[in-house]
Amino acid sequence: MLDGHGAISPARISELTGMPATTVSGVLRRLTGSGFVARRPNPDDGRSHLIVLTDHGRRETERARTAFGRVVTAIEDQLGERLHVVRARLQDLDDAVRAVAGVPLRPYRVTPVDIDVEQRLTVDQLTEVDQFCAWIQARDAVRA
Repeated sequence: MLDGHGAISPARISELTGMPATTVSGVLRRLTGSGFVARRPNPDDGRSHLIVLTDHGRRETERARTAFGRVVTAIEDQLGERLHVVRARLQDLDDAVRAVAGVPLRPYRVTPVDIDVEQRLTVDQLTEVDQFCAWIQARDAVRA
């Protein structure tokens, strides 16, 4: 995250992640202590500071990004054509958990751009098909 945003305030990190400021503060304290990030004065506000990646933090971020990328690619390959449906359902689950917990929704969304334009059915249609199949399985289980 820091790699893509450059110098960023802890308040902005809290907004982007949906984490409470106290949680962000604790995480930043640990990251600073480990040498991954550093605090710099905020030139626009003398009362606050900005967080930046250190050289060590950049190297470790790239190493983690590479490893994570391999895992994500393997998961996407495993899911195949179902990937867009799984993403949408995970977002629905995340939205529900956040609503119950009283936490704001994440500032990013799975968009239709993530859906393969060659797909014959929309995400809503595929969801309906899945729900119908689950209903048939439940109905047949009762009959057995």
